[in-house]
Amino acid sequence: MKFSLVALTIVLFMSCGNTEQNPKDDSNNTWTYTYLKAKPGQKENLKSFLEANWLKMDSVAISRGLFNDYELLVNADNNETAAWDFIVAVEYYTPTTYADISDEWELIQEEHQTVLIDGLSFKDLGSYLKTDTLFKED
Repeated sequence: MKFSLVALTIVLFMSCGNTEQNPKDDSNNTWTYTYLKAKPGQKENLKSFLEANWLKMDSVAISRGLFNDYELLVNADNNETAAWDFIVAVEYYTPTTYADISDEWELIQEEHQTVLIDGLSFKDLGSYLKTDTLFKED
């Protein structure tokens, strides 16, 4: 199974529009924060899955000039009742984020071989909660 959850998640919750991408102009950088929750007892496995899959593809996107940066943020609250466990943060070059790179992102997904963790996929390890789009005002 090709890992298409990332694209689906981003497409459903990102701003739409078509602005020309210009990696040299960082004045329009916009971050998306995708909040994820691990299933009970799966926090470390979900983290491993994100590193082997989502962040691996994000690294490729950086090398191809699609993203400016990405980070994996971990909730300091280790209680299983915490609202979220991880944020995958991606910094885009434009305010319309995914809409500007969707074709190139789909190629990255097609090239990526999903790495299962102990035979488990994302849906076995956790769930998507929401995505927020953030930017810094001057």
